[in-house]
Amino acid sequence: MKIFKDICLLISGALISIIASPYVEFIKRYIIIFMSLLFILIIIGAFDLFALLLAIVYFKTRKDLINKKKIGIYSPNEIIETKTSSWVGINLLELFHYLKPNYKYEKITNEYQINEYPIIFNPYGGVYPEKDTEKLTSLNNIFNYVRAGGIYINIADIPFYYAYDINLKRRVDTTPLSGELGQYRSFLNAIVSKKLHTYISGKTYIINNISVNRLFSVSLYSIDLFNSSEKTDGFNISPVIAIPYGKGWFIFSSIEIKKDNLNHLSFLIDEAYKLL
Repeated sequence: MKIFKDICLLISGALISIIASPYVEFIKRYIIIFMSLLFILIIIGAFDLFALLLAIVYFKTRKDLINKKKIGIYSPNEIIETKTSSWVGINLLELFHYLKPNYKYEKITNEYQINEYPIIFNPYGGVYPEKDTEKLTSLNNIFNYVRAGGIYINIADIPFYYAYDINLKRRVDTTPLSGELGQYRSFLNAIVSKKLHTYISGKTYIINNISVNRLFSVSLYSIDLFNSSEKTDGFNISPVIAIPYGKGWFIFSSIEIKKDNLNHLSFLIDEAYKLL
């Protein structure tokens, strides 16, 4: 009988290893078989051991699934006024009341917390919070986060076009002036263009019955999330794209966010979740 129990323990160990594997969808598909076998092994005499192991696996798997549903709202510095944001007609305090409840949203109050979330989004559109506008420390932290596997969503306008200076308590331009007299700011010099080699078009288009005048080039391996068929200057362009960077993704949308189109924000979050 002892030999039989030892064999059962070996088999159960193999089953526990399978259940604890990262292939969650595979486990879901055959969970009834796994549970039935474990139940039989528990019946024949190893109840305490298997109950403990099963509980550990269950809570770990549940925790992993919950963490995948966590989304961080990137707001290490208070930017309440909508006039400080860019192309976002709703402030952060109001935004919490409109977000869909099928995800767990948490406000990021310290930029070094971003690695705790698989997805973060910037609620300020073309403005992002920057602790050091000379060294661009916060910007570099965001790029490091995505490079390591995170997903960063910019919900409106051209990403990183302005930085919110916590010392000045206002937004400042991150794009240098161009022209002989420095009389305009070119999209070609924007951070997105420089760091991600993404062309930005300022022409106006009507796409899916929406007027847009900020469109991103869809390069190799990027994903056009808006199914746009527009082209300009030899580029396929779209107002909503996903750009791979390192192990992660940048998701950019240039469509203005208002109270009457918050479903677009939900769309961006759902698309980001599909990329995990």
